[in-house]
Amino acid sequence: MMTLWSFLLLTLATARVTRLVVSDQISISLRQKIVAKSGADGWFTYLVHCPFCVSVWLSGAASAYWILLADVSWWLYPPAVFAMAYLVAPVLLKFDQEN
Repeated sequence: MMTLWSFLLLTLATARVTRLVVSDQISISLRQKIVAKSGADGWFTYLVHCPFCVSVWLSGAASAYWILLADVSWWLYPPAVFAMAYLVAPVLLKFDQEN
């Protein structure tokens, strides 16, 4: 049961960090620097403005942490990454609709 709760907690944390990177005011200067460096149409510019892209990368890191924390088998890593990224999307969409 602790494994499920830790996965859900990390999923919510991933959603929050994704929003922090993609759209919060506190990181706007970082996003502006990235646009200045890689251009308005650059790959990295797209990456830091796309919540679905950022959530996949952050889910990769969070899932690796979860595998170590919950002491589950390493073969769960790939499905955990995709499941976490999939669960982050509705959380982000719901939060953006409220604002």
